[in-house]
Amino acid sequence: SFEQLLLHGSRAKLVFFTGENVRPPVGKVPLCISFDHLPSSVPSSLHTRIPLWVFNKEVHRVLELHESRLGGDLGASFRGGSGRKERFCCWVASNANMYNAQLRLRFVQSLSTSYKQVDCGGQVMNNVGGPVKDKMEFLSRYKFNICFENASFPGYCTEKLLHAFAAGCVPIYWGDPTTTTTTTTTTTMTTTTSDFNPKAFISAHGFETPELLLRHIERVDQDAELYESYLRQPIFSQLWYDRLKHWPSFCQ
Repeated sequence: SFEQLLLHGSRAKLVFFTGENVRPPVGKVPLCISFDHLPSSVPSSLHTRIPLWVFNKEVHRVLELHESRLGGDLGASFRGGSGRKERFCCWVASNANMYNAQLRLRFVQSLSTSYKQVDCGGQVMNNVGGPVKDKMEFLSRYKFNICFENASFPGYCTEKLLHAFAAGCVPIYWGDPTTTTTTTTTTTMTTTTSDFNPKAFISAHGFETPELLLRHIERVDQDAELYESYLRQPIFSQLWYDRLKHWPSFCQ
């Protein structure tokens, strides 16, 4: 309690934790908890990795969805059993001045002008009659959701990707580059060192140019079989699926 900390503060140990994209001061405090992928040479007594998305309330929904996909239940990917979706793509953002905000704005504008309109339900670029009251209900109407983080760093993945999965969207993601299916004009290569299955979403990091990414989204939108192939994929990496199964407190 607060009173105990005042009385016994000299015996208390400092623990570092933040939800921001900053590096943990390993060795300067007794224990750091962060999303960083640190070398195995850093002992677990000094640093424990827990990604930010683990603390989001939608984890239980996405875990259920992951298990449904393992069982071949494609219908479970459509939130609330609403069936196949007709609306194209959405984006929800409330701050146009955040770091890397211009990257997101340019991408939304490029997709809207080169292919189809992106419906924007936040305060930024709103074109649906005002900010939506229920983000998850809004996302659930769409095939795709643009979920770009405020910054890109290995391991930095917030609630954005999780929300897209929970709503039954195919995420179009930028942020954590450590799970990537790299697509060039001639080859495709998958590299995985992160928390999610790279075949379950579209990673902007996997394309050499924005134009290749835009063309891929257009192709997936027009090919029902290709689109549904994303919805059939398990969501988590095997490592994180195994962990979440045994962490009920995180999944309630």
